[in-house]
Amino acid sequence: MSWFGEVKPADVETRIAAARHMRKAVALVKSGEYERSVPFFLNALADYANTDAVVAWAYRFPDKALAVQLLETTREKARPQLQDALGLDCFEETSTSFGEFWDLYDTRPYMRTVGAIASLSHRIGDLNKAISASIETLRLCHGDNMGQRYLLSALLLKAQRYADALSFCQVWLDPQYDGQGRPHGGCVFAPPNPAPLTPEFVKRHSEPWSPGNLLLNAAYAAFRLYGDCELARQYLLLGTRANPHIFTKVLGRRPQPIAPFKRPRPPNGTDEAHDYRWLTQDLWMEPEVWAWVDANDDIKHLVTKTCSREGCGRREARPLDFKYCNGCKHAFYCSYACQKAHWRGSHRDVCKKANEVPAREAPRSPMAPEEIEAAEAAHMAEQRLPADDPSDMLDYLSGLDDDGSDLECDHLAY
Repeated sequence: MSWFGEVKPADVETRIAAARHMRKAVALVKSGEYERSVPFFLNALADYANTDAVVAWAYRFPDKALAVQLLETTREKARPQLQDALGLDCFEETSTSFGEFWDLYDTRPYMRTVGAIASLSHRIGDLNKAISASIETLRLCHGDNMGQRYLLSALLLKAQRYADALSFCQVWLDPQYDGQGRPHGGCVFAPPNPAPLTPEFVKRHSEPWSPGNLLLNAAYAAFRLYGDCELARQYLLLGTRANPHIFTKVLGRRPQPIAPFKRPRPPNGTDEAHDYRWLTQDLWMEPEVWAWVDANDDIKHLVTKTCSREGCGRREARPLDFKYCNGCKHAFYCSYACQKAHWRGSHRDVCKKANEVPAREAPRSPMAPEEIEAAEAAHMAEQRLPADDPSDMLDYLSGLDDDGSDLECDHLAY
């Protein structure tokens, strides 16, 4: 067992052999021979350092069921190596590392493997396996550095585990845990609280950084459990305020995205709305759920636009009814006549200003060689570094204390 939770590196011969197997596996994947590549990937796992690479290549398998099989074997091969590093009980609550896996660097390839199992199992429709893997990541890392809470809450809804989903969301939305991990990653699944939200909770989650997806998942679960109750309406309103882009598309009956984005995104933006709809739009399009949301005037007010032409005041009857200005993307119009009148009025200048490219600062001219030499000489003089003369070296050393520090300087400039 290592004091620092480090997996013992493989010996040189093992690393060389594992690298050879990895190269062969990658070559087979590139040639489309995915099944033949699996044994070579598994042999490459003799070196734990190859774990992340196997996970990355597994995502490229067109047969996601085969990819899940590969990842499950990868997980089983990685467990004994972590147990050697962290102790035999490292996956149990008795371990000092339990719940803090992500803080130990060498646990991260294992965590990414389990997270990949959850993601790919969901894509092939194996909800039970996806939920089990997602819960494992949260049990081992109570702070959820991998963002599994967003996936698990949706998976629980898809599995019709509404009470567990609401309980899970309530733990992650509870302000008392802000800045710290949740007990067991929120996976205790105690009975949910059916009481309406407190004014303090509503105020807390009225901020733009509140997790809109968790709030909406809580709304769906509460509606399924208790019907059109105050708790469900409160969660629905808070989630839509946080990210109105979601129901703009859902109530506008736009098609569900066929794949998530793979790029970083700010919270509660259009990219996050896209990924949330990819994961859950089929739930919100269920007739009774969609009708419940559509009948809520507060929600419709948040996701519908008013014509931007001064004096018009017409509002969308349905989200996405109006066309938007293709220049600035911020003005909306109920008709071509309003767009034309607004353009001739005030919008022309506003739109052009919004599309102006900011002036770039002129690049600094490179220093001439003599300027570089002068700057280096000045720097050397400031540091009192010795020159080539041995007498200068003795003068310099005599100015140092026994520990090598300069007695005449209070600080050093780097």
